[in-house]
Amino acid sequence: MTLNDIEKSLSIFENKNNTVQQIYDSRYCNFCGACIHSCPVDAIEYLDPQILVKDNCIHCGNCLELCSQNQEVRYSKQMIDVEKNDQIKDFHSKIADVPLGRFIEIWNGSSSSRKTRNRTMAGGITTSLLYTALSENVVDAVLIPEFTENKQNPRGKLIANPEELLQLGGSKYLPTLSLDRLDEIANNQDIDRIAITTLPCQAYVIKKMFLDTQYEKLVKKINLVLTLFCGSGIPYRDDVEFFLKAKGVTESLSELKVIRRRERRIWRINPQDIERYIFITKDGKEVSISSSRILRCKTKPNCSTICPDYTGYFSDVSIGASHISANIIIARTEKGRELVKLAIEKEFIKTKNFSKINNFLINFMGKNKRDLKRKLYREFFKNKQV
Repeated sequence: MTLNDIEKSLSIFENKNNTVQQIYDSRYCNFCGACIHSCPVDAIEYLDPQILVKDNCIHCGNCLELCSQNQEVRYSKQMIDVEKNDQIKDFHSKIADVPLGRFIEIWNGSSSSRKTRNRTMAGGITTSLLYTALSENVVDAVLIPEFTENKQNPRGKLIANPEELLQLGGSKYLPTLSLDRLDEIANNQDIDRIAITTLPCQAYVIKKMFLDTQYEKLVKKINLVLTLFCGSGIPYRDDVEFFLKAKGVTESLSELKVIRRRERRIWRINPQDIERYIFITKDGKEVSISSSRILRCKTKPNCSTICPDYTGYFSDVSIGASHISANIIIARTEKGRELVKLAIEKEFIKTKNFSKINNFLINFMGKNKRDLKRKLYREFFKNKQV
């Protein structure tokens, strides 16, 4: 399936009459929202969680050029070097096969705060690093995904108060329009430096923005990009509806209210089982679905089918699970390393040695994004590299 999907996606980008509508209709969209910012005529609309290109589209190609699933820039000579994986062999041979890419320094660790760990996924490192950036005035604000009133899926939320951040931590595992606030960031006079949490695909989008002068006003404000490992991709509306119908829910997804809740049980070891989505019907019935169930229900192609990036090559810091209560932390830039070291110095995070269980989990989580897709893309683009 992978080869066919990659060839299909490439053909979409090669046809200049297409728009991101074709990416969405083919189930390759990752719902990042960057295409909305790229459109000069406001022709792209997000309908929680559907993408719609309206009739006033002028087919300028901006949306397809910026789209995270357009891999041509990724495999140009100026960027392909970030995927090289040889460093890890000397650093830690037990996880040498996982496509971690170029880095400066790697740690294993968790948040020093039990409260933070209990509110977040795995070790709470992402929240702790963002808290460090805010509380130590490294940035003016952070952009994270969060549920908003009357919305079925998370949206981007700007936060300037570090204490508020601690109340909202945790991965969401649903279509998240996390880059829908880019226009606001670019025009907000109170924000000069921002940290953005992303998935690997979204970090790639931001990297492309740094290479394009039309986004200069925005990227001057992006000080840090923190990326979460992603192996599964984003579920679509029908993935969620599949389980709801099995639970006897007849209402459409748009008619339901949804809240997020963490439910700890002894038999729930996987943090994704603890993270629950509670769908509430009109008559008040609550239907609880775990993040892991939603991620397992995909029976059709999705964004991970064609995405070659597991760890977020284009970020300042990449973070993934190394245990049910710990994270692997990868600093890829000097800014990223300075932030991690500051968090360690301020005792917001604590580091520990890698253990056998850490190695096992990192390898297990990385199996879906090893060399297969990357090799296919290199083959496609080997004669196009400039």
